[in-house]
Amino acid sequence: MSPFTLAGLVLAGFSVCAYVVLAWQRGKRPELNDVVVVFLGAGGVVSAIRIIGAVITGHFSKSPIVPANDSVWTLVPDDAAQIVLGGVALAWVSLQTILQIFINIGRTASATPVGHEAGEMPGQISRVALTENNPDARPGDDPIQGPKS
Repeated sequence: MSPFTLAGLVLAGFSVCAYVVLAWQRGKRPELNDVVVVFLGAGGVVSAIRIIGAVITGHFSKSPIVPANDSVWTLVPDDAAQIVLGGVALAWVSLQTILQIFINIGRTASATPVGHEAGEMPGQISRVALTENNPDARPGDDPIQGPKS
């Protein structure tokens, strides 16, 4: 396994763990789509480092290049600037996406709040919370409709 692949998996694992812990600390359930985006974004950061590093260290110019091929898809040493630019863009988008997800945990109700039932909107007082906070409530009472007759 490539050291960059291993580094990407480790960074992705730590990033996902940090997201899950932060979400639970904020009283929210982690969202699967956010976990996937954080995981892929961490891999994107490591990929960007590898792309930029290959050009900066001179390994890109030493890579096997198909000689005298007039295809527009052939990479040549003159493409180094575009490769670095692509690496910077990849790093930027990956980091921005990861940071936005972490920022949204504390700001919005994008994650499902812990203790809410399925179908309840974030910010809505849950039936469970209403029943638990009512000392006169009996088992089976509906906190919105009132006691059963």
